Amino acid sequence: MLYRPPLQRPLLLLSTFLALICCAAALSAVPGESVGGTLTLGGAAGPDLTLEVPEAVGDWILCPSENNELQILLTVIARTDWTLAVSSSSKEGRMAQFDPGTSEYPERGRSLSKPMTVSSHGSPEHPGSWNVVLPEAGAVHQGRSTPGQLVALSLQQPVAWEDEPLSEEQVYRIDLIFTLSPLG
Repeated sequence: MLYRPPLQRPLLLLSTFLALICCAAALSAVPGESVGGTLTLGGAAGPDLTLEVPEAVGDWILCPSENNELQILLTVIARTDWTLAVSSSSKEGRMAQFDPGTSEYPERGRSLSKPMTVSSHGSPEHPGSWNVVLPEAGAVHQGRSTPGQLVALSLQQPVAWEDEPLSEEQVYRIDLIFTLSPLG
């Protein structure tokens, strides 16, 4: 049972968008361009690296003092060993107030008090947990050449009682940047 004190309500995240920037010559995007879905890198002989990411994550209800955790799945197809890293466009690594109507972050908008953590449990070739506390960028997974490997990532967002709920028209949002690059 979820305890909600009077006049308190859970923080509702309607959309956490995931952005993708790859460290190589992109065939379907220019460097620095945000894309969702599938981005394939490689030459005429076939793709060297392919990363499939969810276009957006929505309807994540955040509650103070709860373990606010969300699992997302990415797919890596690679003809070489690879590293997957994550970073954020947020200087503080925290979810910030966003207006979906204008597609902008208000200049004096609020943000959550704690940064997001992105983690994975590794793989047989690279065991152990990988944890990146934003805004620091870092590797969250490594792997070998694969015809298609699912990578499960965990997004953890602590919320304090001092974090203010937003109006129905506003959401807390963070843009994540995933970088898939050859290992080595």
